[in-house]
Amino acid sequence: MLSLNIALTIALPVALLLGYMAQDTGLCLVRGVNEAKVGQPSMLASILLSGVMLWLFVPLAAGLHTSIPFARYAIDPWFIVGGLLFGIAAAINGGCAVSTLSRFARGELRMALTMIGWPIGWWLWMAAIPNVKHTALAGPGTVAATSTIAIAL
Repeated sequence: MLSLNIALTIALPVALLLGYMAQDTGLCLVRGVNEAKVGQPSMLASILLSGVMLWLFVPLAAGLHTSIPFARYAIDPWFIVGGLLFGIAAAINGGCAVSTLSRFARGELRMALTMIGWPIGWWLWMAAIPNVKHTALAGPGTVAATSTIAIAL
């Protein structure tokens, strides 16, 4: 239990920092892609590499003799459908979830309609297709995590 407390003590400030940076910079994949299309790929690279921060905790957790509960799934047609729906909605909305929340926090009250739409959309999706099954994959090992960190750095 002590090692889990240490991991949380380290992870919480990192999560808070990432959340602050996302809110402050408007971290959004839609914005990153748009900027990359006009020759400024730094936002897109930042977004993609921010996902690597989670991998930094895999070797740490192994060293502390605890585990991180990863949920990984094989790619299937539903992931493609979901990605397309997300992309279409983000294009219509002018941003993804993080930028929607940031814009709402900055006073764009119309973003509340998008946030209300999220649970309604999830409910409608599950009502329409209730038996979606995905193939679970094992969590990444230390070698995979270390390789990913090295490539990212």
